[in-house]
Amino acid sequence: MKTQEQWNASKLDFDSFITPGDEVDSGIFWYFLEVLPPRKQMSYGFLVGEPASHDPKTGEGLYLSFYERPDGKFYCGGNKTVKQFMENY
Repeated sequence: MKTQEQWNASKLDFDSFITPGDEVDSGIFWYFLEVLPPRKQMSYGFLVGEPASHDPKTGEGLYLSFYERPDGKFYCGGNKTVKQFMENY
C-alpha cells in the first residue's frame, strides 16, 4: 500500500509515485477528494476535479480516479474520462 507519508517523503510528483491499480491509504484518498470538488463522485469513488490531461483523439478530459472497494480498501485507478469511470468500475 502506498501511503501519504511515503509520497511526501519521496519528493516525487504523484504520477511518478503511483501506478494505476495501486492500493493507497486513506490519507491519499481524502487528500485528492478534498483538494478540489470532484468532477464526478459516486458511492464507489471519484474523479479529481481538474483534468490531468486530455485524450488526444477525442479531446475529453482525463481525470485522476480513486475507488473505495467494498472491503474498505482504497485504490488509484489512474487517469480516466468520465465515461470510462462510469463504465469500468
